[in-house]
Parts: sequence; C-alpha cells; structure tokens
Amino acid sequence: MLDAPLRVLGWPAYRNRPYNPYNWLLSTNLTAYDPHVEVEEFTPRRLVLEHWDVWHMHWPEKFLRITRRAEMLTKVATLAALIQLAKRKGIRLVWTIHNLASHERLYPSVEQWLREWVVDQIDGAIALSASSAEAARKRFPRLRHLPLVVIPHGHYIDVYPNRIGRAAARARLGLEPEHRVMLFVGQVRRYKNVTHLIECFRHLADPNLRLVVAGLPNDPELAAEVRAAAALDPRVQTHLTLIPDERIQVFLNAADLVVLPYTEILNSGSALLALSFRRPILVPERGSMAELRQRFGLPWVMTYEQPLSAETLQCALRTLETTPADGNALERRLRQEVGWDKIAAETLAFYRSLLDRDPIAVPGAWQPVPAPVAQDGISQPRAAETASRR
Repeated sequence: MLDAPLRVLGWPAYRNRPYNPYNWLLSTNLTAYDPHVEVEEFTPRRLVLEHWDVWHMHWPEKFLRITRRAEMLTKVATLAALIQLAKRKGIRLVWTIHNLASHERLYPSVEQWLREWVVDQIDGAIALSASSAEAARKRFPRLRHLPLVVIPHGHYIDVYPNRIGRAAARARLGLEPEHRVMLFVGQVRRYKNVTHLIECFRHLADPNLRLVVAGLPNDPELAAEVRAAAALDPRVQTHLTLIPDERIQVFLNAADLVVLPYTEILNSGSALLALSFRRPILVPERGSMAELRQRFGLPWVMTYEQPLSAETLQCALRTLETTPADGNALERRLRQEVGWDKIAAETLAFYRSLLDRDPIAVPGAWQPVPAPVAQDGISQPRAAETASRR
C-alpha cells in the first residue's frame, strides 16, 4: 500500500446516487478500502486548480442527450478542452465502458467522433464483462493497444431498504398470494421495450398472472403509449413515477420474475438490483447477460433470443416452477463474486498500474468534429466554445 495519497476525480463519483448508486458505491468503497485514496466529484474547477492522479470517466457521451444543438456542441468542446488539459497535467484518464452507443442517438456523427476521440486520449479502460470488453475492442480497435481490465458490476445488497415480506408487499399493490407476478422496474425508456412486454403478456391466458410496470418514463409520449397498452388488460398495473428508495422493496419483493426486455443491452444495473433482492430475471441473450447466466445459473438468470414473445414468458414461468432456487446461496455468490471490496481492490490496482506506466502521449492540437452526415445535421464545434451539463 502506497503512503502517498492517490487522488481520483470521479465523473460522476457521488452526485448520481439518487437514481444510480453504482458510482457512489464504487467511490465510497475505494476510500474505505485504502485510507490513502481520495475520491472527489469531478468539476472543471477542481480539475484545473488541484492536483489529481486519475480522472475516472463513466459516461463521457452524456452531453449528447442535450436536445439543443448549440448547447450540446459547446459542452462537447469544453469537455475536449478539459481532457487535453488533464493530459498536459499528467493525469491518467480512465473510462469505464458502460455502453458503446447512446440509447437516444440524437447526434450519430458527433457521437462517433467523440467516442473515438476519447478512446484516443485515455490511458486505460475498464469493462464490466469479458463480452463487453471484446465488443469494445471490436468497436474501437485502438483499445487493443491500451490497458483494459474486466471488473464486474457490483451488487446492490443492503443498498436499499429490504424489510418488507412477500405477503405485505403484495397487499400494498393489491396482489393476491396466488398471483404469479412479473415485474418491470426502472426508468422507462423506449429501448427498454416496455410496450412490447405488455403486448406479449396480453397473449398469456392465465387469469392468475399479473404484470407490474414501475418506473418513470423519460418522455410523455412514451408514458401515454404504456398507459394505453396497459389499459387493454386489467391484469396489468402501472406505476409510472420515480420510485423512492423505500418503495423499491415493495415491487421487488412482490414479484416472482423480473423481466427486462431491452432491445439493446451491454450491461444492466437493473439486473444486478433484481438479483440483489433474490429475484430471478429474464433478459435477452445480448451483451453481458450470457456471462451473468453462466455466473449465477438458472433459475436466477434466464436468457432468450430476441424478440421477446408470449412463449418466452411462459417458458420462464415453467422454469421457475421446475428449477430449485436457493436465495441464500445466490446472496453468498453475489457477495463473493461481485462484492464491492473486491471491486475496489481491483480498481485501485488498475489505477496504480497506469501510474506506473508513462502516460499516453499528449496528442497534437484538437481536431474539431468532422462535417456531420446528413441524418443529424450537426455543424462542427470549434475548440473555442465552452461550458457543462448533467
């Protein structure tokens, strides 16, 4: 263990805890594992004025969600300038590869440029699974020549309240003991395919089946579509709002099966959340999900070839009926294999391995985004533009 403090800027480190505690868990466990480690929330001011060893970025594409083009371009230009400043200061740049493309894809040509440019600047990358590491290397060939380590997504055991039992949870939702309950939980976004899940569910005739959809839609039009689809089947109930931490236990402990019917998926915090509540999941055979199935087995992780169908749902229910499920054994495996102390140790080891290497050479002057393709109509930003958004 090094005596000199290791100072890390996390982007984000703590601030997104209310809707995704992953970064908070990583940052707090890094500092708990080694008292010589400091992790602070990234701000441009901190980057400019203070000494840092590592800048750990998670979603460098976040500004591409901004619908106002001029604002988006300004923030992308500012990010590029800050990255180049970090390079000049000798800060090691680390990217955790949560996904390979934004889900909204508002600015495809700018996104392609930004991701490739960021990969050119980083000193190393962290993938959450072997399959996502290989997909990233295929998408960005330069990663084959950079340090890249696989450190899995951690569990969410003990992060959320979990005191309510199955019967009480069902009573709060108006569900009966004999109901077989499927659940979708999490932010409702178009790529998560919730409307299609409801349509598939409606083809199942069993009157004791129930489907619960819990989460806040990210757009009013999608919310209306989900409500309209749910209204066609009285067995479907919707809770289209932000789910408070205290209430997450109600939905998960009432469910028999959590269904995550995403059209695209590389990694999934929602999958780990369900498993942390000892709830089996049904997920597409894409991204890291096959590895999750291999790690935790049936019936905890069931995968299917897309598209989702009523037959897929029925098959998952049969698997639950015929396959023993030991919740205590699952929790032990989660703590052992994706525990946060292990993740902290591996992350710190990776940081230090990068600090032992020469930093990736500072590239020449930043080249602006090339002229965009016609489908997004984005004009190129200039390095002089400046600012920042969530």
